[in-house]
Amino acid sequence: MSEFKRSVAYPWALTGIFAAFHFVTSMLPYSVLGTGGGFLSWGMISAPIVGFLLGPFFGTISILIGSILNVIVFNPGEILGPVVLTLAPASGALAAGLLRANRPVGVVAIYLIGLVVFLIGPIGLLAYPYLWLHTISLLLVFLFIIPQARRFLLKGLHFKKEGSPAITIFSVWLTAFIALLADNLIGGAIGTYYFVYILLFNPPGLASVYMGIALVYPVERIIASIIVAGVAMAVGYVLAKSYFDLPVLPTQQMTIEELSEEDVQTE
Repeated sequence: MSEFKRSVAYPWALTGIFAAFHFVTSMLPYSVLGTGGGFLSWGMISAPIVGFLLGPFFGTISILIGSILNVIVFNPGEILGPVVLTLAPASGALAAGLLRANRPVGVVAIYLIGLVVFLIGPIGLLAYPYLWLHTISLLLVFLFIIPQARRFLLKGLHFKKEGSPAITIFSVWLTAFIALLADNLIGGAIGTYYFVYILLFNPPGLASVYMGIALVYPVERIIASIIVAGVAMAVGYVLAKSYFDLPVLPTQQMTIEELSEEDVQTE
């Protein structure tokens, strides 16, 4: 391993590079069905990819920087406000990074906070069915906590040569799906307060909007998860064959070694 990979500047340089990447993708509109509130961009897709590659710390900072710059320079969907447009993608990046770094409890916390904030908000009792897929996604996070499932999923995320391609595909897709739903949950929860208390939307009217897309956002997020998984897998396999280590990999390597020891003990 070359010395520059141990440099303190190395992960921060990657943070800046990926922040620029997210800044650009956030300018590109994303809409599969022409709905989703009309404020989606490809930044929704780049956020979990960056979190997956850089890990929960550098990945989240990278997305925050890119999102803040995008709000300042481009100001997309200004009706949503800067808080939603920065915290939502950052939550997606954080969730993806935490899962790959074997820190699923942090993802459970993100979901619980998002669900509580939504339910106690101005439309929580009126639009709670909107949270149906987020609740399922929260339950799926526990696959990363249950020991037997956790071993398979984390090995799939590490792109080992001896690993099963099917497990890798499922692990990466599941990580992408959970991260994208975390993004959607946090953005949607904060948005209810912003729309009602800042823009003075009528709560029943806003609730009807949320309920109107309750069966639409899942389609867009599932399609987005397939895109995220495809990109993450392509990059992950390339990096697994190189010496170009990313900040998350040392932790992930230790995790894989620990999992191998668990397998031996189990046998």
